[in-house]
Amino acid sequence: MRKAAILIGIIVALLAIAGGAAYYYLQTQVAIADYPRPVRSDTAPEIADGDTVLVTQVGIPLETIRRALEKDVPRRLYAIDRQMENCVPRRNIRVFGEDLGRTPKVACRITGQVRRGAISVVGRGDRLIARLPVNATVRARDIGGVIKQETATASAMMEVTVRISVGRSWQPRAAVDLDYRWTREPGIDILGQRITFTEPANRELRGVLREVERSLQREVAKIAIKPVVEKLWSRGFTTLSLSEDNPPVWLTIAPQEAGVGQFRVAGRQLIADVMVAARTRVKVGERPEDVQRKALGPNAGITEGGGFRAVVPVMADYAELEPVLLRELGKLADKGIKREDLGRLELEFEDVEIFATDDDRLAVGIVAEVVPVGRRTGRSWGRTRGEVWLTGRAATQAGSEVVRIEDLRIFGDMDAISGDVLIRIMRREEVRSAIEAALVEDFRQDYARIAEKVRAGLADVGSGDIRLSITVDAIDHGEVQVTGQGLYLPVEARGRVEADVAIR
Repeated sequence: MRKAAILIGIIVALLAIAGGAAYYYLQTQVAIADYPRPVRSDTAPEIADGDTVLVTQVGIPLETIRRALEKDVPRRLYAIDRQMENCVPRRNIRVFGEDLGRTPKVACRITGQVRRGAISVVGRGDRLIARLPVNATVRARDIGGVIKQETATASAMMEVTVRISVGRSWQPRAAVDLDYRWTREPGIDILGQRITFTEPANRELRGVLREVERSLQREVAKIAIKPVVEKLWSRGFTTLSLSEDNPPVWLTIAPQEAGVGQFRVAGRQLIADVMVAARTRVKVGERPEDVQRKALGPNAGITEGGGFRAVVPVMADYAELEPVLLRELGKLADKGIKREDLGRLELEFEDVEIFATDDDRLAVGIVAEVVPVGRRTGRSWGRTRGEVWLTGRAATQAGSEVVRIEDLRIFGDMDAISGDVLIRIMRREEVRSAIEAALVEDFRQDYARIAEKVRAGLADVGSGDIRLSITVDAIDHGEVQVTGQGLYLPVEARGRVEADVAIR
C-alpha cells in the first residue's frame, strides 16, 4: 500500500514537472499575444490636378489686310494746281564782270496729279510692311507766256511698318513707322534750269502717309481677337469621358486664364500666339458635375511652356488580388511544410481578404487550418484554425508598371492560443515568398488600355469653327498608392494641344 502511494506521488511529481516544462516551453518558444484585426482605411486616391496650357495660333491672311488697304487708300492721292509767280528763279545778268540787272520773273501754272500703284504687304519677323508705289505727273503751263507746257514725271516708294500687339483689354493696337523715298524726284527743266517740286510734294506725301496710318489703325482695330479667345475660353470648360466602365473615368477641363502675344508674320499670314491655361482634373466613378464657367479675364500674355498634362488614375481592385493569392497558397499547401519544432504540417488555406489599412499599408488576412503530424510534439498541438493578418507596402520600380507588396509583417488575430502555430508558419521564408509572389499586380495591360482611351478621347474635341486636338506624346506613372478603393497607380499623360481657329 505504501509502495502504491509512493508510486502515485512519483507520477504526480512527474506530471507536475512535465506540466511546468510544457508551460515553460509555451512561454519561451511560442509568442502568446492578442492580435487585433487591422483597421480598414477608406482613404480616397489622391488624384492631383494637372496644368494644361494650350498655346495655339490665330492668323489673318496678309491678303486680307492688303485688300482692306486697297479699299481705304484711294488710287488718286492728290492733285496739283498752283500758280507760281517765280516759276524760274531770277538770276543776275553779268556782262564783262559787271551786274547789269536780273532776269525777269517767269510765272507759270503747275498742274498734275499723284497716283499710287498696287499696294503690297509683306512681313519681316514681328513687322508688317505695306508698300505703296507713288507716281506723279507734273506739268508747267504758260511759262512766262512763251513756253506753253513742260511735262515731267516723278516716282516714290512709301513704306509703312507696323508692329501689332494686344493690350490687357484685348484691344489690338498698332505701332506705326512711316517712311518714303523718292526714286525720281519731281522736277522740270525750264530754260536750261532744273525746277524741282520736292518740298511741296513731301508735304503732300506726309499727309497721305498719315491717312495710310489711320487706315492701318482702323484695320488693326477690326481684328476680332477677343471673340476668338472667348470662343476658345468657352469651349475649354468641358467634361470628357476617358473610360466608360471598369471603372468610369472622367476628365474635366477648367480654363484659368488666357492671353495673346505679339503678332508676327509667318509666310503669308499675320499670326499671334493664343494661350489658354487650364486646370485638368480626373474623377473616377460617376460623371462629375459640369464645370462652372467664369468670364474671360484680362489678357494675361503668353507664359512659358505649353502642352497638355493630366493625371489619370489606374486602379486595381483588391478583389482581383484575393483569388490569385488564395490559389498560390493552395499550391504551397499541396507541397506541405515541415518545421523542426513542429514536425510535418498539413495546411488548408480557406479564405483571403485584402484591404487598405493605416500608414499606407496593405492588410492581408489569411484564414487557414493546420494539422501538425508525424512527431509527438506535433501531435500534442492538434488541429488549429485561425486567421493570420499580415501588412505590407506597395512598391514599384522606376519605369515599371508592375506593383509588388514588400516589407510583409505578421499582424495576426487567433481564435486560440494554439493558433500561434499559424504565425510560425507565416514567418517561414517559403510562405512569405509565396505570398509576395502572389501579391503582384501587373498594370501593363491597364496602362496600355488607359493610354489608348486617353489618346482616343482627346484626339478631337470641340465643334463648329473651333476644333481642339490633344496629342498624347508621353505617358508616365508615379508611385503606387494604397487606397480604400484599391491599388492606385497615378498615370501622367503629357502632350501637345492644337487648335484649328479662324480669326475672321
